[in-house]
Amino acid sequence: MKKLLLFIALISMSFYVVGQSFSLSDANGPIEPNSTVYIIGDPVPGVAIVAHINVTNNSGETKKVMVKKVIQEGDTIPGTINYFCWGVCYGPGTYVSDTVSIEAGATNEEFSGDYDVDEGGPGKSLVTYVWFDKYNPDDSVAVTVEYNASPAGIGEDHLNKALLSNAYPNPANTQVSFDYELPEGVYDASILVTNILGVTVKNVDLQNNSGKITIPTFDFPQGIYFYNFITGNKIIDTRKFIVKH
Repeated sequence: MKKLLLFIALISMSFYVVGQSFSLSDANGPIEPNSTVYIIGDPVPGVAIVAHINVTNNSGETKKVMVKKVIQEGDTIPGTINYFCWGVCYGPGTYVSDTVSIEAGATNEEFSGDYDVDEGGPGKSLVTYVWFDKYNPDDSVAVTVEYNASPAGIGEDHLNKALLSNAYPNPANTQVSFDYELPEGVYDASILVTNILGVTVKNVDLQNNSGKITIPTFDFPQGIYFYNFITGNKIIDTRKFIVKH
């Protein structure tokens, strides 16, 4: 029995080690596996917002590495496009790359994830990238990139001071609520709710510098909705919720 338990323990350790072949980093330092990195850029059609990710092979042998992008329904704003480069550049319709060789202990700095608002306009989109061993796909590492296309006039300090909560309950049935807090001196603000096609379904002016907004959703068709936090006619935050009856 002890030999069997030892064998199982050794097998478990071997799988754990295999899963550690790759690590990620960017200009700010190491990136935790399965974490989210945040990229902010101007919402200018034709000008990409770019995420540069470095991939390190921590194993003792050369690896043939592929990358795939994963996008869940509702994670990207309709009308936007995204593509990536890994050895070569791939169009928006390509989700899995060819192989790139990374020697033992080496770091590859060729990857870029590119996001273009195109016809989609300002707001946030999520794209997940997964790097994996061609011959052992379970040996992988992933990161999610949040592309935030925000108008240039909105500074980082302003973004940090304007607060909008996650929608609750989510999924919503008969109603959905949001908590908000505006920077001092900001009085012109609203929450704009759109469906997945970008059609406005509700626009609520905020009367106070902080508070709670509740929107009835009993007559909303089931599906994914986006709520935009707007001040001075500029979108400073965009999130999503689901209506399910």
